[in-house]
Amino acid sequence: MRGVANSAAVGRRKSRPIENLDRLGRRLVRSATEDGTATYSSVGKPPVRDGTIVRTNDSLHRVVVEWADDTSGVTGYKYDVKTNPSIREAATPGETIDLSELPPNDRTTLLASLPNPDQKLERLDFDVVIAYADRDAREASVFVPEPEYEYIRYGETVLRFRSAGTKTVTVTTYRIRLETVADSVTEYGDQVLASEGRRVDPSELSPDAREFVRAMLEEGSVERCYPLPDHVEEVMDAFDLGTGPQHVEYDGNWYEFEAFSPD
Repeated sequence: MRGVANSAAVGRRKSRPIENLDRLGRRLVRSATEDGTATYSSVGKPPVRDGTIVRTNDSLHRVVVEWADDTSGVTGYKYDVKTNPSIREAATPGETIDLSELPPNDRTTLLASLPNPDQKLERLDFDVVIAYADRDAREASVFVPEPEYEYIRYGETVLRFRSAGTKTVTVTTYRIRLETVADSVTEYGDQVLASEGRRVDPSELSPDAREFVRAMLEEGSVERCYPLPDHVEEVMDAFDLGTGPQHVEYDGNWYEFEAFSPD
């Protein structure tokens, strides 16, 4: 048993503060908050998933990601991206630009591929495809069709970009908007418990099963070996513990239960 499940704790656990999203995810969510919607175009998926519950200030919102358009037959420009100590030493000011100085579309494209700059980025080696269906974005880009800079400063590190050819890709445009689901974590926790929680009446269990639940509540955890006794299987089924952690109202109180195998 994980413990008593109060609504505020459940609401926090089932949502993400906006600060926990990556940089691009935060930008898109904030843009959707301020403007009503945000647009994201890429050869990959959006940096924030449809259905994610985010906390902004005191409100909780569901992220809605909707397909808007596909543009096929776009030329994508492939780059090998690396960083290591020798690369950082080789970078010269004339060949280097800070990520914050890139055109907006270039910056957005790279943020979707880069790790959090707060991490210690001693060595990286990955590839990225930069492709724009919009002519203005192509003309503004410092990577399309030829790179204007070999190095990009990102936080405390320097990334080297080397052209690796082209490929034909499809650029997908998504619309991102927010639906307010609650004004507090407590309110959202109440919703979660009402929709996902299970209610078990002690009278529905056998005496041995009730005793097993009582032991869990008093001791916090109870170990049983396979094959499980019938009364333990009864509790597992009643609490639906075969599918992961569950919120269960039992004898008038909410609890979070989980069945797991100790390491």
